[in-house]
Amino acid sequence: MQKEIIGTYSPLSTGNGQIKNSSEKNRKDPINGSMLIGEILHKYPQAASVLIDHGMHCLGCPSSQAETLSDACLVHGLESEKVVTAVNKALNCYCEN
Repeated sequence: MQKEIIGTYSPLSTGNGQIKNSSEKNRKDPINGSMLIGEILHKYPQAASVLIDHGMHCLGCPSSQAETLSDACLVHGLESEKVVTAVNKALNCYCEN
């Protein structure tokens, strides 16, 4: 018999209706340049402000959903490692608060 899980997804949910403990909910996996912009924004919406501050103003355009962060940096004339570091730093600060 297959068990059905009913509920909505939440970043604080384990997927089975239980709330993650505080160490799990505060942990953020670091982003990297090979991740898609759309994936980053879906997983970490708060990263948008950092990307915009670095000159990426077209985060909602269709190509951003299939473009890696490194590729987007190249197109915008940015150093991808600096952007990756800035986003990860911002995500860590967000998690600590």
